[in-house]
Amino acid sequence: MARRAACLLAATVWLLGGGPASAATVVLVHAPDARWRLAELRVRDELRALGMTVTDAGARGRDDGAMATLLAEHAAAAAVQISRDHERADVTLWLVDPAATAPRRLEFAVDDSRHPGLVALRAAELVHTETRARPELEPVAVTATPAAPLVPLAPWAVAAPASATSPQPSPSASRPASSASLPLDSTSTPPTPSAPVPPPGPPPQPRPQTPAVPALAEFVDDLPPTSPVPPAAPVRHHGLLVAASLGGGPGGAGVLTGLDLAGWRELTPRLEFSGGLTALVTPGWRDDLRGSILLGLVGGRAQLGLRRQLGSRTVLRLGFGGGLALGWAVGRATSPYRSASDVRPIGMLSATLTLAVRLGPRLSAHAGAVLDLLLPPLSIRSGGVEAFRIGVPLLRGVLGLAWDWPLPRR
Repeated sequence: MARRAACLLAATVWLLGGGPASAATVVLVHAPDARWRLAELRVRDELRALGMTVTDAGARGRDDGAMATLLAEHAAAAAVQISRDHERADVTLWLVDPAATAPRRLEFAVDDSRHPGLVALRAAELVHTETRARPELEPVAVTATPAAPLVPLAPWAVAAPASATSPQPSPSASRPASSASLPLDSTSTPPTPSAPVPPPGPPPQPRPQTPAVPALAEFVDDLPPTSPVPPAAPVRHHGLLVAASLGGGPGGAGVLTGLDLAGWRELTPRLEFSGGLTALVTPGWRDDLRGSILLGLVGGRAQLGLRRQLGSRTVLRLGFGGGLALGWAVGRATSPYRSASDVRPIGMLSATLTLAVRLGPRLSAHAGAVLDLLLPPLSIRSGGVEAFRIGVPLLRGVLGLAWDWPLPRR
């Protein structure tokens, strides 16, 4: 009876000392990116709604040793962190593993990272599922340490109950039986008590009902609208071209040589504006029956052009425009004619086709053709008779180098 009373007392103390298990503690590790603060707040609210205790902590490192220290400091069952990689959200979960020294790590990704509510919902579901699946620890005080052997109670501790409940045997009847069964020995040791019966285990605790997961629309509606980051505007350039020119046309003037100086500015990725000066002259004096003539042309034009990227280093340009030109002629007459010089303004329509090949970061080579139409054509007369005509039309080839640089962003 003494042994049964001691066992009952131990079981009563264990049942009164142990209660329902406290709520699991989860450490929310903040990510360095402050933009994900909204998703972290969502995770914290969801975990608290599921009955968990949430504590905040800063990131000390993502290795298992740092996370094991963090979990031990907060006496937490799990730690969760949300981070962002471009258009994907990464959720990392560290769980305490009683069978190992390092925590168990789980990771998953959400492709659509523009909805922090969706990321928070999935992270909270994962934390709740993994912490519920973790086996509950048994009370250490009862099962881990062996029970001490029960000490026999003194005779006076149980004399009163024994006399009240059982009759006293006669001395004459008990003494012969003891002398017949066991001999008296002053050096004999008391019998070893039997092993105590372990106390009954704690009653199973009812699991809390998991609240219904709210619909995704509730999270999406509360989030601030996010707009995609617009792509960076393409870099526009402007440049300067210096080219040699060689051409001619019908009219008997022969070959004209000269220089072209032009500049351009990109308006859009395919449209550009350009302007330039052209100077042409005959290589030498042109002989006639009445003397010799030296003639030339100086003009300026403006154009709108289209550009097309043919390759990583090749661009094709096509331009149309017009301008004004001055045609001039110097005559040296033979006797009996008189020498004369003249300058005349004329209009000019132009079309250009140029192929540009990049040679370096700023330097490029240009080769193309120019078609000029003079309105009216330039007519040179000698002795009242037309000797030469220019601009019906005038076809030229150009070859040169250009230097360009980017426009400053506004």
